[in-house]
Amino acid sequence: MKGVFFDDEEKYKHKSENPRKQSNLVRLVLSTGIVNDDKHAEYVLLYIMVFLIVIAIVIFIFGNSSGQINVPLSKINSAMQVNGIH
Repeated sequence: MKGVFFDDEEKYKHKSENPRKQSNLVRLVLSTGIVNDDKHAEYVLLYIMVFLIVIAIVIFIFGNSSGQINVPLSKINSAMQVNGIH
């Protein structure tokens, strides 16, 4: 069959040859000048995430140790009067 051509080169290219896209957060960290490459920017973001998770756990555990919500009685009474509850 004359005149039939196959373009197999494009079909078998590895995805690793394509440049990796940068996420917006990585670009934000890179723009601050703290780090110089993508890998270090990802580490910075990972450390920030771990730090925020630890802070959230600490606040959850130690935030209100008594387990009670302190609302002044005057606010409760005024809210009841506004809603017509006596």
